[in-house]
Amino acid sequence: MGKYQLNGWQRLWVLVGVIYLVVIAIVTISVVPKRSQLISGWAYDAVDLIKAHEKVDSSNWTLRKGVFGDASDEEIVTKITTGAAKTEDKDWRIKVKELEAKHTKRLDGLLGEQLRAVGIAILVWFVPVVLLYALGYGVGWVYRGFRNR
Repeated sequence: MGKYQLNGWQRLWVLVGVIYLVVIAIVTISVVPKRSQLISGWAYDAVDLIKAHEKVDSSNWTLRKGVFGDASDEEIVTKITTGAAKTEDKDWRIKVKELEAKHTKRLDGLLGEQLRAVGIAILVWFVPVVLLYALGYGVGWVYRGFRNR
């Protein structure tokens, strides 16, 4: 079996494909959802819920610092969920349970969201690269048809 070598245009296509792959990979890594982002959103929503429940007219950041100090997002989520379970306020427990259900569902679906983002990224890379190769092949075919023999 003979050794197949890429011609100059195919090498250019490979180079463009690899550069495009690196760009797509960087963008995908920056936009794919991460667990820490979901927990941060949960903590933000929890502070927002406290703000609405207590009818406080301060910024979320000020309220967060006042109520939780320097607690991490994970600690805020834990304090809210455990604290709601101990309270006598049934309305508050229901609201916290709804918030917990919403964010638990998002966390449970995180892997699926990540895989979907990676799948879309692969398609966003693969389809244009294949179309570019097909375009180059087509232009070469037309060019060879016009060449003098």
